[in-house]
Amino acid sequence: MMVRPAKGIHIVVAKDRIRIEVRADPADEKSVLFVLPWGEHWIIGTTDTDWAFDLDHPAANSADIEYLLDQVNGVLDRP
Repeated sequence: MMVRPAKGIHIVVAKDRIRIEVRADPADEKSVLFVLPWGEHWIIGTTDTDWAFDLDHPAANSADIEYLLDQVNGVLDRP
């Protein structure tokens, strides 16, 4: 089995901004969308994309963030 470098991203949103139950759904054929409570916030994730750069400093790019926001907005009553 070959292991490949990958990165996942998460965003943190104030709990009062989203009305949703804890959930995990297939976002698409490559990743799972989850929305989990964390104190006064929600943690929303994740993407899982190949990473071909410095392994010590993975970083989200605007396409990662847009993808994640599109996925979570698709399951919210009020995006």
